[in-house]
Amino acid sequence: MIRFSVIIPTYNRPESLLRLLESLAAQQGVDWDAGEVLVVDDGSSVPYEAALSGREWPFTLRLLRQENGGEARARNTGAAQAAGELLLFLDDDMELRPGYVAAMCAEYERRSDWILIGNMQTPMEPDGTTFQRVMAAQLTPTVFGEVPFTAILAGVLGMSAALYQALGGMQPVPDEKRGRWADLAFAYQAYQRQTHFFRVKEAVSLHHDRMVSDFEVACCRSYQIALLAPALFARYPELKIHVRMFSDMLPLNWQQDGVRLGLRKLLRRCSATPLVTWLLNVLIQLGERTAAVWALRPLYRWALGACLYRGFQAGVDDARRA
Repeated sequence: MIRFSVIIPTYNRPESLLRLLESLAAQQGVDWDAGEVLVVDDGSSVPYEAALSGREWPFTLRLLRQENGGEARARNTGAAQAAGELLLFLDDDMELRPGYVAAMCAEYERRSDWILIGNMQTPMEPDGTTFQRVMAAQLTPTVFGEVPFTAILAGVLGMSAALYQALGGMQPVPDEKRGRWADLAFAYQAYQRQTHFFRVKEAVSLHHDRMVSDFEVACCRSYQIALLAPALFARYPELKIHVRMFSDMLPLNWQQDGVRLGLRKLLRRCSATPLVTWLLNVLIQLGERTAAVWALRPLYRWALGACLYRGFQAGVDDARRA
């Protein structure tokens, strides 16, 4: 097998990390003599030594530490220390199905100059919320093989160490403390170099993300993600035509937008007003009590869209003040 390095940035989640490491230990068809696992502690306040000690792993496990600088910097730290030809990046809230690593390695042998993306599934927890039941189905990927660069997911990523270094690693936008768009910015630079992207169907992982299980967490995360989108577009203006989720949140311009997009922008603006937001939340609570999934799907979508809109406009205001 080719030599590979698994790189896992982590922050204050030792229990989640252990679940991921145990799923790595259960991988099938993997020669761990050719691999290693690097855990990068991003300045956690929770000690990891106690959680990792006293356990026998089939792989070489290295624990690296850095001052808190964000996931992008942690990935760069791991990549700089990695010995493998193939880098496999995983988030610490992932859980791998048995054939994940073997599938990524096999695809890399066919496409060593491509960027690989795992098949990230959203599981239904036994005590899952109504919000999770509705959202899990929408987040399940249906397209495999070659995909656009906007499909990148830093938590299930694979590529050659040479390509990662050639692209300069991941650089957060706008800075280390607030960067949330490092993977998309990285993918866009790769796209500009005519790099191809491939989603590996057989490389299945489960994503235990609180954003999918908790509606309030999803609203807060949506706001924070959108808050930094204007900084992303300021650095890479061409991305506006690729990231369609913000197309109806940009300033209204009837001459350029046309009637259809102009009306969408007006509707988006209205949906984010306090009165409409309050009404959406009332309808969501009613739908959750009656288990009206057919009605909740669009209600959740519009409520999260309103959070995105408010975050995006706040980001625009921040950019103006700066």
